[in-house]
Amino acid sequence: MLHALAAAGSTRQVFWLHGARDRQHHPFAAEVRRLMPVLLHGRSYICYSRPGADDTISDDFDATGHLSRTVFEKVGIPREADVYVCGPTRFMTEMKEALATVGKAFAEKTDAVAGLQAWQDASVKYAKDQGFTVS
Repeated sequence: MLHALAAAGSTRQVFWLHGARDRQHHPFAAEVRRLMPVLLHGRSYICYSRPGADDTISDDFDATGHLSRTVFEKVGIPREADVYVCGPTRFMTEMKEALATVGKAFAEKTDAVAGLQAWQDASVKYAKDQGFTVS
C-alpha cells in the first residue's frame, strides 16, 4: 500500500505507525525509511517495546512502548482517518479499542478480521501486479 501511494506521488496525509520489539524485529524498516520522504504529507512514528542497546531514538524509533490511544493522539491521527491495522489477534483487539474514538473507518467496522483479510488480499494483488511471487 505504501509503495502504491509513493509511486502515485500521493499528496494525501499518510501516517505510518509501527510497533516492534527492537530494530532486529522491525520488518520493512529500511523500505519505509526510503518511501516516507517521497510522500509530501507522510509521517512515520515507530514504537519499540524493548529497544536494543544499539537502537537509537530518532534514527531507529521514536518512542519506547507500544502503539496506543495516547500515541495516536500524540501523532495527531484525524478522527476522519481511514485506518488499516495488521497484527496478531490480541494486537488487533487492542487497536480496535484504542481507535474506537480516533479513526472512523476502523471504528465503523464490525469485523476486524474481514477488514484485515481484504487488506491482505489487496496487498497480495499489488505485489503480483508488480511481478513479485507471493505464496
